[in-house]
Amino acid sequence: MTDPLAPQSSELHSERRTISVRLAAYYTANFAKGGVQFPWWQVFLEGRGFSAPEIGWLMGIRFWIGLFSGPVVGQFADKWGERRRIMVGLSVCLFLTYWLYLLVGSFWAFAGVGVLVAVFQAPIGPLGDSLTLMNARRIGVDYGRVRLWGSVSFIVTVFLAGVMLETAPTDAILWSIMALSVLVIVGCWLLPDTRVEPKKIHWSASFRLLSNPIFSIFVLTCALLQTSHAIMYGFGNIYWIENGISQTLTGLLWVEGVVAEIVLFWFGSSLVKRYGPVGLMVMGSVAGFIRWVVTAMTVDVWALGLVQLLHAFTFGSVYLGAMEFLKQAAPEDLASSAQALFSAIAMGLAMALALPLSGYAFEQWAGHSYFLMAGLSLLGGIGAIVLGRRWDGERLDITPPSSSSNSKSISAS
Repeated sequence: MTDPLAPQSSELHSERRTISVRLAAYYTANFAKGGVQFPWWQVFLEGRGFSAPEIGWLMGIRFWIGLFSGPVVGQFADKWGERRRIMVGLSVCLFLTYWLYLLVGSFWAFAGVGVLVAVFQAPIGPLGDSLTLMNARRIGVDYGRVRLWGSVSFIVTVFLAGVMLETAPTDAILWSIMALSVLVIVGCWLLPDTRVEPKKIHWSASFRLLSNPIFSIFVLTCALLQTSHAIMYGFGNIYWIENGISQTLTGLLWVEGVVAEIVLFWFGSSLVKRYGPVGLMVMGSVAGFIRWVVTAMTVDVWALGLVQLLHAFTFGSVYLGAMEFLKQAAPEDLASSAQALFSAIAMGLAMALALPLSGYAFEQWAGHSYFLMAGLSLLGGIGAIVLGRRWDGERLDITPPSSSSNSKSISAS
């Protein structure tokens, strides 16, 4: 007997596969650029003669600006009901803005260009994640398995950049980023044009979401766990190279960590079902404490190689847990706003504060500054435990008070 639901099931499977491939192409392109920019930009800035505190400030600028540009663009995306065309426009502007770095040399000029770059760069990631989560809810796209292709491309470019720098000047980092920015434009263009009904959303909706105690605890927890990477992201490569580790080996240490992250993302759905968002964050806290204590105590390549595997948990499980929390808890009407607030505060404001401070800490204590990162990991674990006790696993309700009868309520569905 023929199953009448079979054609619908087949069509759904085909749509899910097609959209997953297009989303994976976007992550591949975006993270290819990130593989050069994120680990190696610190080396480029050092090559231009900037001090450790100055590097910290220049690295932190994009997070400061993202605190504003991310939520603003996210709220417009929720209001208009679309993501793809916005992301294409942002990626084109980002590509053009990178060329301004060729015209400047002073700290303040670099800072000014950094502001412009951040305006266009900061919203792209949250909008991409929001679009992926939207399709995860709608047709069952597996976030972890789509996102892992970004990690794969990150591995390739972070390693090739390290090999390149064995012989090429540090300015090659900037040229590589500009070239890979073209791929970001293509990746955004290939995104599925998934839309939702345009809605009239009051500007105060984001503030109501942020004032929700559970959402605030979530953001603070993620901020602590993510900023525990500040020394690594801002000065890790500089520290290793200064202590005799070659650029190629430095690149391989990054590759190893991201390979571990890929493995975790591959099994992401199973891990989420078994441990839930909070459990994944607690794992990241424990792994972070171990990773940063060891990194503070030695520059032995074999020891570093072992603890770099913990990147799967210090970043991967925390980020996967955060995405699952947003998927389960964020009001559907505010999906992009919730994603943007998370990115702007937990990944943005917190890192904007941490990077300049880590510059002063690194200048004073060098590798021992990683002990501070271990402390942040422990505090993040405490936050995760508190979140687990407060959140019941349901979607958050941020319906405005009944006295606001003239305003349109936005609540969990």
